Amino acid sequence: MCLSAFMMVAMGSTYKVVAQEGFHIVDFAFMRCLSSLTIATFLCLCFGTNPFAELKQSENKKFLLLRCFTGHAYYTLANLAMTMAPLSMVFIFL
Repeated sequence: MCLSAFMMVAMGSTYKVVAQEGFHIVDFAFMRCLSSLTIATFLCLCFGTNPFAELKQSENKKFLLLRCFTGHAYYTLANLAMTMAPLSMVFIFL
C-alpha cells in the first residue's frame, strides 16, 4: 500500500506540473498505460512468463476487464481532481 500511495503522489505531482503546460489528462493517462505495458512486457521477457497462458486459466476474465476499466477511470478522475484542488487536500480524500 505504501508503494501505491507513493506512486500516486509521484504521478499526481507530475501531472499537476505538466497540466500547467497544456497536457491533457487523457493523453497523460494513455502515456501511463503505455509505459506500464512496456515495463510489463520487459519483465515478462526477463522472467520467461507468458501472461496469455495464465489468462486462459483464469475464470474471472469479466472481473479482470471490469477492474481494468474502473482502475483507468479512477486514475483519470483522480488526476483531474488534482488540477482543481490543492494537492494536500486531494490526498486527504484519496
